Amino acid sequence: MSDPIDVKTHSFLSPTQFWVWIFFILIIKICVMLSLPIQGDEAYYFQWGQQWRGGFYDLPPMVGWLTYFQRFFSNHLFSFRFPVFVFSILMLLGFYKILVKHGKERARLGTLIFALVPLFSLPMVVSTDAPLIFFFFFSVLFFHFSLERKNYFLALVAGVFGGLAFLSKYFALFLLPTVFLHIIFEKNKRIFFLIYCVGYFPFIYQHIDWNLDHCLINYTFNFKTRHDDSSGFNFERFFSWVGFHFYLATPPLIYLFLKSRLKLREIFTIPLNRIIFFSFILPIIPFGLSALKQGQGIHWLLFYYPFFFLMVGLFFSKEQLFKNLKWIKVFYLVHIISYGVIVFLPDNFWKEKLSENRYRDYLLMRYPREVGKFINFKGPIVAENYTTAALLTYGLRDYPVAVFKNESRFGRNDDLVTDYQLFDNQDILIFTRFDTNLDKFEPYFNQLKTKRFQLRGTDFVYVVGSNFNAKKYIHYFKAKMVEKYFPKSPYERNCSIR
Repeated sequence: MSDPIDVKTHSFLSPTQFWVWIFFILIIKICVMLSLPIQGDEAYYFQWGQQWRGGFYDLPPMVGWLTYFQRFFSNHLFSFRFPVFVFSILMLLGFYKILVKHGKERARLGTLIFALVPLFSLPMVVSTDAPLIFFFFFSVLFFHFSLERKNYFLALVAGVFGGLAFLSKYFALFLLPTVFLHIIFEKNKRIFFLIYCVGYFPFIYQHIDWNLDHCLINYTFNFKTRHDDSSGFNFERFFSWVGFHFYLATPPLIYLFLKSRLKLREIFTIPLNRIIFFSFILPIIPFGLSALKQGQGIHWLLFYYPFFFLMVGLFFSKEQLFKNLKWIKVFYLVHIISYGVIVFLPDNFWKEKLSENRYRDYLLMRYPREVGKFINFKGPIVAENYTTAALLTYGLRDYPVAVFKNESRFGRNDDLVTDYQLFDNQDILIFTRFDTNLDKFEPYFNQLKTKRFQLRGTDFVYVVGSNFNAKKYIHYFKAKMVEKYFPKSPYERNCSIR
């Protein structure tokens, strides 16, 4: 467990070494954020900031709100990613603040280990995940500080952070049982949990109130629609989930935990250790059970991993931290070198390795603005899926690209914002794949014309349909999608899309 004071006889990591490494990591982080091409989901969330809304189809509104305010300063991609950088720095300070009470050198070792792991050092954390991780982390820390200092105001602030985390993703609901279980061990402090809820629950109310007026879409998607393909136990998904944890925790630190003999009594009798342990272990158990049936992306697991690295910094000796820091540095450098090689590979390499359609997807992601220059069209523009539509919108500098003939359950926010009646009798440009069967478009247009342009050695295809029949499209296609993905609920107050 942690040492109460620093031992002066030997220095494992001097302040100068620590700050040089932190500065280097932050510079590399900026370089990665500037060089990484825009991702499909990033472009999708970037669109959410075009107008203020109380919520969106897929998720609570936090990422849209952040993007909305960022657009006042810049529409550059780095502006969209900048909160990730700010949140990262604040979390490093939070780490150091927690660990420094157990010695400055321990704080430097533990904080540097966290700064070097992929969770922090690589831009895996984007858009929705960044505010979730940040607010979840500080909700737990401020609640601990409120108990430590017997300060009701800090408990209220912790609740507000929890509510903001909830408006980022539903995973923040794990905060409530975490705080509740922790407070059970704290005598005569139950009032702090009630104050925490006072700060938290107004954000839940906002979200419920908005959903009642919008077909309960967040609940329908997150608790029903997205799980429709879950069928029986799938051990391949579970082993993928285990592999994600092996990667996020890093092999050296997993080995450190496995060979150590931590005493649970010491964890539960020390308040800080206990709340950090609960913050990590409470989400991991239901996620592990869920992984037997439901596929999980690696980004689902990120929000509770800062507490794993806090446990590393608190539970082990400085000698153990220093020995493992050497391996974590190697792990970090391998990642950065690999990233540099991959991101700067020439286009011809990907052209040879990818299928024709995949290569076009790669070009649209890497050069959306170049693709946009070839599209000189003043009428409505649509694409067949939400990622293509979002990337093309970014490439066209926010000229709206709607989603057309999309049957996927993902990315259906376009259903809420696009009124196809406004396109009636107009010519529409359909940005499509090379091998798309145009027969599915024919019922809605008088005529279809296929056009092409070439970019970096491959052909892009789009179709111009004349005299769009909006009434037929809404009746025969969109109505079916609304019935499927926006089902009626006896609890909703309003659902304008129907």
